[in-house]
Amino acid sequence: MDKTTFIGLPSATIDSLLTKYVTALEAISLGQEYAFSSGGMTRRLTRADLQMVKETIAELQYAKETAARGGRITHTNVQITGL
Repeated sequence: MDKTTFIGLPSATIDSLLTKYVTALEAISLGQEYAFSSGGMTRRLTRADLQMVKETIAELQYAKETAARGGRITHTNVQITGL
């Protein structure tokens, strides 16, 4: 996934997904399957998904940190002088 996938989502959504993926990591690290619903779809994660889960957690944490720093640039102000 792209590291910017989750940037711009509401912080509550990021926190909710982060909680779900950390719980999934704990479960599948113990050899259990973990399932959760989000956005109208159900995800089932197993040990085979371990790397993807770790990457998703890193991406969610990056999005959370980016939001804490003010989020992404949505516009640029340009000042032109001397015309």
